[in-house]
Amino acid sequence: MIAAAALLVSGASATDHGAVGLLRAVAAGSHVAARPCALVGDDQVKFALGVDTDAYVAGPRSETPESCSWHSAEPNCFSRSLSVVVDAASGAAARFAELRTTALPLDVVDGLGDDAFFTTEPLPPGAAVAIEHLSVRRGAAWVQVTMLGRISGENAHDLMRAIAPAIANRLAAPTS
Repeated sequence: MIAAAALLVSGASATDHGAVGLLRAVAAGSHVAARPCALVGDDQVKFALGVDTDAYVAGPRSETPESCSWHSAEPNCFSRSLSVVVDAASGAAARFAELRTTALPLDVVDGLGDDAFFTTEPLPPGAAVAIEHLSVRRGAAWVQVTMLGRISGENAHDLMRAIAPAIANRLAAPTS
């Protein structure tokens, strides 16, 4: 069973991982940004959250037009979250490139989108959760997948590698 998970798509700087800055920068009107919940399928949500039934998934919930989130509601497990924020606005590729040059440590992922890399968010000593990011660019748009919770970095990377190709494919596909 997966200990905890979250999916976040963002990007501006490695120090704040850009979630707030990105939401301010993303312009309205992009077909991708308008439907971030559509990037993650129901099976992918359950897989990332480590649950096997919809009864244990709370969401989707959109805080902004560019974001979507789900949370685990399994009574005998640590809380887990899955969030998506999309950057498909003008200048998105430049924001992705900036994050790529400032993100440390950087672990390049071959064969995913046009460019992809893992980063680990530094945690204060004694923190009980891990935060692992996978940033994926496809065309001018990009997403940042973030696993959050009691999960080792390697397990988080494996989970993100499993669900990220479908997300990247949906990122570039036009919606109707």
